[in-house]
Amino acid sequence: MTIVAVCSIIRKNNKILITQRSEDDVYPNLWDLPGGQLNHGEDVIIGVKREIKEECALDVFVLYPIDVASKIFGGKHIILITYLSDYKSGEIKLSKEHQNFKWIYPRTAAKMKNLTSLTKHAINAYLKSLST
Repeated sequence: MTIVAVCSIIRKNNKILITQRSEDDVYPNLWDLPGGQLNHGEDVIIGVKREIKEECALDVFVLYPIDVASKIFGGKHIILITYLSDYKSGEIKLSKEHQNFKWIYPRTAAKMKNLTSLTKHAINAYLKSLST
């Protein structure tokens, strides 16, 4: 089975948003980017906006994709498309999937040891795009 998921690097004041997974969820206590699984037939941009709204109650301007990565997890092939977005409005209210959040400089985030592997991949792709 293949699952397509989306997430976003959300920029605000030169920092990006990362969220910490809940203790009783997948990848407990690790840090990741807001996002999740697309619904069948859902437009990708609408899916990015929906997932960000569900997970942290923010509205964003979705700009463009910056990374695509995949992983086998639990017998499923997960394809993750990471979009770059700019903060538009809202105050963070985390869903039950997350327990904490940080606005952090991207280079600092990339050095964190407790990121999910796909999050590390996406942040490194973002940093690479900044240097080109």
